[in-house]
Amino acid sequence: MKKKNMYFIVLCLIFTNSVMCMQQKTMTIQVFTKVIPEDKATDFYVHYLNECFSINRRQEQKLQELIKKSNRDTCENDIKRCDSVLADVLSKMSSSRLECGNNIRKSLAISEETWAKFKSFVKNLKMYENNQKHLFVDGVSHDKAVPKGFKNIIEVFLVQKGINPQRVNIFFEKGLIRVSSGSPHYNTQNEAFPSVKKQMSPYAGEITLFDVTVDYKKQITLAKLYAHAMDRKKNLFLGALHYCASDLHLTSKKLNRNRYYGEYRNAIWAGAIISLACHNPQDACALYALCADFPMNGGNATSISLYEELSRINKYWNYRDWLRSYSSLRVRLISKKDCVEESLSS
Repeated sequence: MKKKNMYFIVLCLIFTNSVMCMQQKTMTIQVFTKVIPEDKATDFYVHYLNECFSINRRQEQKLQELIKKSNRDTCENDIKRCDSVLADVLSKMSSSRLECGNNIRKSLAISEETWAKFKSFVKNLKMYENNQKHLFVDGVSHDKAVPKGFKNIIEVFLVQKGINPQRVNIFFEKGLIRVSSGSPHYNTQNEAFPSVKKQMSPYAGEITLFDVTVDYKKQITLAKLYAHAMDRKKNLFLGALHYCASDLHLTSKKLNRNRYYGEYRNAIWAGAIISLACHNPQDACALYALCADFPMNGGNATSISLYEELSRINKYWNYRDWLRSYSSLRVRLISKKDCVEESLSS
């Protein structure tokens, strides 16, 4: 009888273990099937997702190493180091953008004096747009292919940035990401660029959605990202180059073919993602999940590079959160210990 019971217990253990293994394998498969829909099951996506999986594993190992090295004496300094790393990400991104702009100047043989005047013109454009972004523009179009709920979410985040939704065209074109802030009305002639005429009426901005079938959480993430990218107004720098092209002895064709012009244009979207991810851990986590499903920045190599940077940012937010929890728990335990010792001594 005892032997039969022993056999039954062993069989139950084997069955339980088999079920757990099956569940683990199924969970792993679900992660990949979720992010590779049938219409996306191409070598491009498979390679991208495999790279993302490797990046996740590396960053998780690094996070565990950071946690192991932490102790009560270094906790506060480690939190400050996380803040410093996130600030450094933004600083490097800004420096990279300035360097790219300077490379545009050098490659197009524009003098430093003229370039300084051009940057002043761009600064004024941004100021005008910032002061007018609450005003509507005639003839704005909102694509009927964009679901009403998704459109409403976008409008909410635009309003939070002080941007009038009736100043922004909203379109849908599968697979295409495009965002640009409007070009403002300005009535001051620029002496350095006499061919730039006074613009007596503003041009609408544009948001082009690459997918309108994403779930509610991703709709919120995308809407917040588009509004953030629009409010940064980085596209006005490139638009101003076209405005001033004849005074700079350039053509739009020459600008569009310039290597550094292309790099700057591609960096606008990536910069919006990175800067928003550095804003708070919730946005970082949401963008991290979004980029796991969709390559967000051009070709495979640049998309992987962006995902790796997001993974790194997310790691430091997680580490910072763990340090704060650890510090808080330690304070509570010390307080509790002191209370117990006080009651015992009295």
